[in-house]
Amino acid sequence: MWVEIYERGERMFANLGTGQCQWEAPVGEPIKQANLSQWWELFDHSTGRFYYYNAFKMTTVWHRPMDADIIPLARFQQRQRRARQDSGISNTKSTTSTNNDAASTASNNTSTRLLNASSAGHSMSSREDLIEEMNEEEAGNEESDVISQSTIANTLRNSVNTTPRRTPGVGAESTSESSPEKTLDSSRLITREKSKSVATPTKSPADKKIRRSLSTASAKSPKSNFGEAWSGAFLLNRGFMKKPMLVSELLTFQKKPLKRPLTNGSSKILMKEFGESFRLVNCYLEEEKICDLVSLISFGWNHAEIANEIYPSIIKQSRQNPNDRSLPVALELTAICLYFFAPSNKNVQNLIKEWLNLHERDHKPIYQSCLSRLKKVVEKGNRRGLIDPGESEILLAKRQIYQKSMFGTTLEEILASQNEKFPELKIPWIQRELTSEIIRLGGLSTEGIFRLPGEIDRVNALRVDVEDYHVRNADDAHVVCSLLKLWLREMAEPIFPTELTEEILNTSENKEESVKIVAKLSVLTKSCLTHLIRFLQVFSKEEVSQKTRMDSANLAMVMAPNLFRPMSDDPRLLLDNSRREINFLRNLIDGMDTSSASEYDSCFTVEKV
Repeated sequence: MWVEIYERGERMFANLGTGQCQWEAPVGEPIKQANLSQWWELFDHSTGRFYYYNAFKMTTVWHRPMDADIIPLARFQQRQRRARQDSGISNTKSTTSTNNDAASTASNNTSTRLLNASSAGHSMSSREDLIEEMNEEEAGNEESDVISQSTIANTLRNSVNTTPRRTPGVGAESTSESSPEKTLDSSRLITREKSKSVATPTKSPADKKIRRSLSTASAKSPKSNFGEAWSGAFLLNRGFMKKPMLVSELLTFQKKPLKRPLTNGSSKILMKEFGESFRLVNCYLEEEKICDLVSLISFGWNHAEIANEIYPSIIKQSRQNPNDRSLPVALELTAICLYFFAPSNKNVQNLIKEWLNLHERDHKPIYQSCLSRLKKVVEKGNRRGLIDPGESEILLAKRQIYQKSMFGTTLEEILASQNEKFPELKIPWIQRELTSEIIRLGGLSTEGIFRLPGEIDRVNALRVDVEDYHVRNADDAHVVCSLLKLWLREMAEPIFPTELTEEILNTSENKEESVKIVAKLSVLTKSCLTHLIRFLQVFSKEEVSQKTRMDSANLAMVMAPNLFRPMSDDPRLLLDNSRREINFLRNLIDGMDTSSASEYDSCFTVEKV
């Protein structure tokens, strides 16, 4: 079958069955036209792998493109490689004057063989045979390669100022049909003497062989497969018709600024700011200045494609970096970034996991923090808000790599961390303080309390304060309510344990049964629940609900989702469970005895309202 191949603005025609290629379209033969989905299949000798090139898009990839028109040109590529080596050997072994005719004949025979490959009777072999043949030839022709390189150089130096006729070829493997000694012009042979610089090489053949053996050993040294599974996220092209770069090569430390993005995004903001984000990563890894960190976090939080660029940049500058301090700083920087924004590209997410796994043993705390933050930010999304993260919030994210937060942990861990400051408390300090602040800020007379959300940026700022055990800047009851619900919602284990959820929901139609089942909770969980229910009972009183428009039913509706975890993804089951959760919590607000929590009544007392 004949196919049309687009190459460097020109078109050629190849027969995939016989291996014949030519510039002119075959007469009377069906031809498959070149198109945008046409990819050439070529072979890389240094890695022993096939790669694929699209001449229209000027794109090279390792993986076989999906839904593409694959043209197997590796056989043409190999035939030209062999012909060029044969031509180089014969030309180098010929003398300057006596063997000019022989050199010309060898060159012409090579071109004839390329143009009329079909006459040899060879057909396109299988991929496995082709790989085996190429690898065997690569191993056996190291000395031939040395000779062919010098021959090509002599060809360029001794060429005549006439336009040589090109032999149809495949991209970078194309050669010109002209011998090093002679050029055919109007049926006359024009001979040119070799220059002294070519006739008397400056280095001995032994030196050349040594250099060739060293370069061959370097090329055949095992290469890292780091990140290869996620190569789809990166720009791996080296240029027109060159084999793609490995991910491990791309993500290796460099001092110079980037010339193009690491990732394959195409947005204007990425093309404009990739260099600045890379500079900020470099500066922070070297000097750890907070101003660079704040700017970098702002970049990634505001722009998704910059976020995808930041994480590979961190990994790149930590690999093979001569500064020993760079790796722990890079891991720390990754954890801070994951606190605020996620990489939207799944390949980048998987790359981060692969990189983290390499350092699990030596950097266990940061490794665990990075994995937990990555999971959370991918599931729940970036940090919410309209205002960029500030210095205090970023420093908190850094500090919580090594110490437990009040958010996203268990009740036992919270009490253990606060025991030094508040040994007398039997419930979390954050729960006592936030409920007291809601009352202090006029929550009992605020319409829509618990239902209307607080401004998210003020909630974020209050969260930073709470982590330092103070709420001095709280000035809005809605903001404090939002933070209380957030704390309950992000608990590592919900107030109502998952293993008891089904049993709890089965009592939702009976108030007495709902109250009795609370006894099955742990002592600490029961204490926290009792305090919370006593607090909600204050708002359920008729004289309060007339002002807030929030009776026990409404309170149960807005608070129940923060105390339970979903048991299924089925929408119908979720709806039914939601109804039963609300009924159960309403039963507790209306009928539970909370006198055991009266020790916290200094700020609110049910009887006095």
